[in-house]
Amino acid sequence: MYDFWFSLGAAIMDPTLINVVNAAGPVFNRVTREIIETDSTGAVTFQETNTLTAGLIDVTATTTVRGAIASFTQSNPAAPPVSVYTAGKWCQLVAVTTINFAQDIGLANQAYVASLGANQTTTFSSRFPAFLGVCLIDGGMVSRLLNPAASPDLPEALAEFGISSDPTSIERTTISAFVANTNFQTASGNLLNSPGTPWDFGCLDQFFFWAGENERAII
Repeated sequence: MYDFWFSLGAAIMDPTLINVVNAAGPVFNRVTREIIETDSTGAVTFQETNTLTAGLIDVTATTTVRGAIASFTQSNPAAPPVSVYTAGKWCQLVAVTTINFAQDIGLANQAYVASLGANQTTTFSSRFPAFLGVCLIDGGMVSRLLNPAASPDLPEALAEFGISSDPTSIERTTISAFVANTNFQTASGNLLNSPGTPWDFGCLDQFFFWAGENERAII
């Protein structure tokens, strides 16, 4: 999952990654996917049908996209290898036009640039892009950043990403301004809550557990 967060952050910092993925020829073959869960008696306990964003990835296209993302991010020494999951997720995000992924990454980029202020040339720590990425799709992380005094589990999360716990550090002030920006909030809200986005059918991708959405993260 870290590689997906990292790639999202890389796109927030430089949205031309979307053009790179598009040029690689992403393929996402749409299907209808139905999830039915039953208990030990055979009674149906959960049922969900996804006709909007479910699909199958293509081996050749996904491999090409994987290489394109890896090449784009490799200048950062902390850039992780790119998994099939991440490459396939990018195929879905850019190929399903109703997700409006490019539009929301553009909004997130505007928020990021605004959050830099006078620090436009700052070199951030190596895992900083991954933290930007996880913020975009983890409302729990954002709520903790906006109210750190009431979030005793935030310091551990920051430490795992190599982010300073000092709220006056450049990284923390940049992140705080980023998640407070209305363009960021619009982009995150669109991706997590709008009908027809992949996260409307549950979520695999958060750092903090999202009750009601994460229970089916492992299938």
